[in-house]
Amino acid sequence: MAKSAPNCSLNNVALRMGDMELYEKEPTVTRAMALALMRQAQEYLLAIKEEEASSHLQRAVDTLLKTKTAGSA
Repeated sequence: MAKSAPNCSLNNVALRMGDMELYEKEPTVTRAMALALMRQAQEYLLAIKEEEASSHLQRAVDTLLKTKTAGSA
């Protein structure tokens, strides 16, 4: 008996991608979504022992956060 596909959060992300046009005028919302997705991707990378890729993604997260902090000062 074949197992059904688990309810994967990536499926939910794919469904929400159609909503991106709603966030084009809301950069804060778009930035928050991007940050959440990058952090989730980092967890997946760490789970499969992809330390180098995870490290690169962490630098991207740090850069995004630094940009936001510098922009609000």
